[in-house]
Amino acid sequence: IGEELDNVVEVIEHYDPALVRSAVPNLLLAREAAKKVKVVLTGEGADELYGGYSYMHTPEFADPNALHAELVRSLEQLHHLNLQRCDRTTMHFGLEAREPFLDGNVVHTAMTLPPEWKKTTGGRLEKAVLREAFTDWLPEELLWRGKEQFGDGSGASEVLAALAKDNTAKAKAGDTDGAVTQPPDSWALRSDEEILYYQIWQRYFSGVRPKSTLGCFATP
Repeated sequence: IGEELDNVVEVIEHYDPALVRSAVPNLLLAREAAKKVKVVLTGEGADELYGGYSYMHTPEFADPNALHAELVRSLEQLHHLNLQRCDRTTMHFGLEAREPFLDGNVVHTAMTLPPEWKKTTGGRLEKAVLREAFTDWLPEELLWRGKEQFGDGSGASEVLAALAKDNTAKAKAGDTDGAVTQPPDSWALRSDEEILYYQIWQRYFSGVRPKSTLGCFATP
């Protein structure tokens, strides 16, 4: 994973930690899939349509209207976050990714559902309404397992966090160019990981203005 990090940041053209963590296994998977097929289906959009992210179920979004507004906001950001990652990692190997959840009719239906249906009240799992729609289509153990982000489930997050910690330690010891605290025209770097990824990103995209061209997730 460490050997792929520079390549991943260059390919996805981004340094958001959540994006990089999921892009590492995404790139490795795309490489293997491209050896067998030309087109794959992906799940991009489902979390944004049905409230799949854990932060969406915090007190900040307890009001259904606030939750709906956040779903709209996250959906509008897809083009330079998850869709950018998905497009870059797959097309790097000539693999076409199709996103059925982002079909116009699916988006329209999902966004007209009452936001209350997308909340995790009463012990419901996230995206419960979507899971229920696939009853008898998928095995129960898959249908009702808890969400785990790609980077976490693949083990990439743990490895990358260790690399970032090592990078910070070397910077403090004077063995690297030092940590960047606030680069110009960027959101404030929020973690050791983001500092590491930004340093790599800057080597490939020096002169690009992040705030004008990139988005960032609500949580690092």
